[in-house]
Amino acid sequence: MVLAKLLGPPSRLSGDSSALLARTRERLLEKLDRLEAGPAAFWSAVLLGRRDGLSDRDRAAFARTGTAHLLAISGLHLGLVASWLFVLLRLLFGLGRRFAERVPPARSAALLTLPIVWCYALLSGLQPSTLRAALMISLYLGALLLGRRPSGVQSLSFAVITSLVSEPLLVQSVAFQLSVVAVAALLYGASNANRERRGVGSMGDGGGWARWRRVAMTSLRASSAASLGTLPIAWFTFYRLTPVAPLDNLLAIPMVSLLLMPLGMLWLLVALLPFGLERYLTTPMNLGSDALNALIRGLDRLPLSWPTRAPSLASLVALSVSCLAAIALLRGTSTTPRRLRLVVALGLLTTTAVHCWPTLESLVRPRLRVTALAVGQGDALLVEFPDGRTMLIDGGGAYRRASDPGRRVILPFLRYRGIRRIDILVLSHRDWDHLGGLFAVAENLPVGELWFNGRNTTSPGLRRFLRLLRARGVAIKVMLPDSATGSGTRRSREIAGVKVQLLQPREGDQLSGPNSLSLTLRLVFGRVSFLFPGDIERDGEELLLARHPTLRASVLKVPHHGSNTSSHRRFLEQIKPRIALFCVGRGNRFGFPRPEIWRRYGRIGARRMRTDRDGAIVVTTDGERIKLDWFRRDRVVRYPALWNPNAERSDHGH
Repeated sequence: MVLAKLLGPPSRLSGDSSALLARTRERLLEKLDRLEAGPAAFWSAVLLGRRDGLSDRDRAAFARTGTAHLLAISGLHLGLVASWLFVLLRLLFGLGRRFAERVPPARSAALLTLPIVWCYALLSGLQPSTLRAALMISLYLGALLLGRRPSGVQSLSFAVITSLVSEPLLVQSVAFQLSVVAVAALLYGASNANRERRGVGSMGDGGGWARWRRVAMTSLRASSAASLGTLPIAWFTFYRLTPVAPLDNLLAIPMVSLLLMPLGMLWLLVALLPFGLERYLTTPMNLGSDALNALIRGLDRLPLSWPTRAPSLASLVALSVSCLAAIALLRGTSTTPRRLRLVVALGLLTTTAVHCWPTLESLVRPRLRVTALAVGQGDALLVEFPDGRTMLIDGGGAYRRASDPGRRVILPFLRYRGIRRIDILVLSHRDWDHLGGLFAVAENLPVGELWFNGRNTTSPGLRRFLRLLRARGVAIKVMLPDSATGSGTRRSREIAGVKVQLLQPREGDQLSGPNSLSLTLRLVFGRVSFLFPGDIERDGEELLLARHPTLRASVLKVPHHGSNTSSHRRFLEQIKPRIALFCVGRGNRFGFPRPEIWRRYGRIGARRMRTDRDGAIVVTTDGERIKLDWFRRDRVVRYPALWNPNAERSDHGH
């Protein structure tokens, strides 16, 4: 943002102020690091915006309970700082009667609160959410200074317009969307409660119990409105529904507002002084963060948050309408609550029906779905059987951890599909562009069993992977078609009507190298078949044809990414695939697929698809017809809608 660049972060400020803020921030972070490891990471995030020390476990627990906003310096934190500071200064200025008669305490408090809020925002790094909160607070306090009634809606509008004028593409940011919608819903949902409170005359009316009950109900309504407003966006982005987020926040936010933030502000004030008095707050700081973490982990253990597959547009629209009607009910000003309740009920029913329809349809018309994922230079194919069981064949694997396709591509896609378990993990061979991405999958999801060829177990990467699986209790099976002893299993099995055939290697095969010894699978569903040959090269292809002279496949995962060492003419003429899937990386250094191999598949009439250009490629079949989709960055392409590749010939031959 232009405005953010002009104002901060501290490292970008000009002159002595930049150096002073940078030194102050570093000194405070060094003092926070003297706390215990967990509290140090928590307070560094909450007070100064440094989140790199937070563990994945803590981040996930806060996200699942709908309280992840507590870990970032956002409008909540800056608003709390401004509120506490304004109230304290107003009380102090109100003590002097003569001064209070000349200058209203509220104006004096607002005048001093403004620069302190901006200093803290700059000190914390001035992230976009912090900047928006600072702008809202500035407009709100500015209205007090001018003697006008502050308006939360006007403050929010000013902050949003200023942000979008500075950076129009910010509208695509999920954090921006969530924060703006949350504040708007909170202001709308709590506005009637504020009017009711002003109409009562005194918060003490009705006794102490009635007063605290009104405060609790107002907080619950505001939290519920914010959670309901952001629910469709969160579902679309994170594929998770947390309907009890308002209750989670009702427990967590008071702890942060009334205990942790005042404690943190006191620590900052003391830590800025050169006397070392902050060490006396070490124990309360540790206890406070431990108490919040214990609360969040306790809420996380409750089965109140559900991962789902990605919602459709229709289900999102229905849920949004239902949430808007529910917020209107919370506001309590509508004269037609019965109609609003009907809208909420119909919206929820429509959302449930639309979202569950694909599952119900699969019971009536079973389908096999195979997705070739775009993981760069490597293979990763997800098989979804008609009964919901899953098989992941290879996982790609970049040589830099920052580009790990398991974390970058496979896990997000599994969340998108609502898949929480891999029943069968297949490793065709030990090469890193097939193995590397499987580590993240095995670390983050339950895995039923591993299939591999039992070769090259002295490879360091494969040995480390097998240790990981054993530690997680995964069954490891060497899949040799003709093996009758040891851990070898039968040659084929059937899963939900899909015949899974193990073709090679056999025990004792001596081929040119690990590529040709790739575990080769064939899936047959009705009249449609898939062949996954890994990276087999020419000698592996010839041996495969010699053992299975009538082998056919409707869909072929191209061997060895389309290299010149594979896909020889006799192999293609025998297999005769209608669809050829090239799993290749954009601009890969090997030049795959080779131009001659690409043309060779074209000459046999195969529909050629490649992950570097077409993105994720999805092949869906009911056993008779094939539907082919692919997901480019700009749109979803379908070609054709329904296509029967076996209209002219049978494909049962083996």
